[in-house]
Amino acid sequence: KGGERKIVGFDVDIANYIAKELGFKLEVMESDFNGLIPALQANRADFVMAGMSPTPERLKNVDFSIIYYEAKDTIVAPKGSNLKKPQDLSGKTVGVQLGSIQEKNAQKIAQKVTGIQLKQLNKVPEAIQEIKSGRINAAIVEDTVAKWFAQANPYLEFNVIPSQEGSGSAIA
Repeated sequence: KGGERKIVGFDVDIANYIAKELGFKLEVMESDFNGLIPALQANRADFVMAGMSPTPERLKNVDFSIIYYEAKDTIVAPKGSNLKKPQDLSGKTVGVQLGSIQEKNAQKIAQKVTGIQLKQLNKVPEAIQEIKSGRINAAIVEDTVAKWFAQANPYLEFNVIPSQEGSGSAIA
């Protein structure tokens, strides 16, 4: 049908694969994030796959599968800069994407490690550009994104920050 929007993405690809393996016909519905659990509770949806973490609050209302995707934060910096652990960022300017989970996590790190100056940027490519030009020392970025930028820019390296609390996606 003309003009119909197709919902695409990582979660949809996995859902399609599961449906195919189990022999089900998948019907994908669009919903605001905060309407997903109510849709399950009202039987308007059989399951939810939308990058949702199984928080204690959500577990009161729905069950979750095992975690199918786990994002890790990484420090992206010029090769040989030796910025490998949060402690190494003391006295440095660090780029973060505005509104991202990495920004929240970086703020937590900045409370523990003194002298970190956070610079909020709208997009990850801007952070990479700022590192290139020497305006920031490093950036905190999700690992899959960091891998991609490090492959495209051989002068960059990235190191995973060990996570305190598990943040991952599961099926509700």
